[in-house]
Amino acid sequence: MGAGDRTRLVAAAVDVLDGWDAGHQGLFTFAQSPQHHGFYQRFGFWPRFLTAIMSRPLTGSEPELGWRLSAVDPADRPALVAGCAAVTDAIHPGLDVRGEIAAVLDHGLGDVVLIGEPDAPRGFAVCHAGPGTEAGSGVAYAKFAAVRPGAGAAQAFDSLLAACQGYAADAGAVRLTLGVNTARHEAYRQLLAAGFRTDIPGITMHRPNEPGYDREDVRLLDDWR
Repeated sequence: MGAGDRTRLVAAAVDVLDGWDAGHQGLFTFAQSPQHHGFYQRFGFWPRFLTAIMSRPLTGSEPELGWRLSAVDPADRPALVAGCAAVTDAIHPGLDVRGEIAAVLDHGLGDVVLIGEPDAPRGFAVCHAGPGTEAGSGVAYAKFAAVRPGAGAAQAFDSLLAACQGYAADAGAVRLTLGVNTARHEAYRQLLAAGFRTDIPGITMHRPNEPGYDREDVRLLDDWR
């Protein structure tokens, strides 16, 4: 793709985002590429903290924790999905991944792992697993995960990580991959303590130049790829 084509593509994408009235926009790019940084700055995107694409191996004997949305009666799913939306809205008003939840279940890409009370999730993770998904063969990928902020969030995040590992092992994966912005310092430290290590460093660029939900106390996994 030539420079002109790339410019037109990004400009069109920005127009779409503006048309959706997206108050905070962002993208993931190479941390080591000033050319990419400069290109996206022309459209009002500015680099902030590093994003770490991390992973850890699995033994295959990880216990199954929490529960999975695919196992819930279809009539009961809308209430749980609304509970997931309440978790993300508590982190950042307007943050909503119900589309990702629906895509994973509708297309058989993986599952949604939940923790907390049966009628009120404290946290959840949208996971891909295996070939034909964003995870790839032998891998499970927590594309998005979050726990409700407030008292007990650290313990809930540990429980959600463990539940993701249990799901990944049950799905036959030998490795679990995820991403976290390092501005979410507490989440990043908990991942290191849980044995995750960085495979790929990237950087997120924001429009406007504001932190959004990249705050120290936010326990949320994503990488914007």
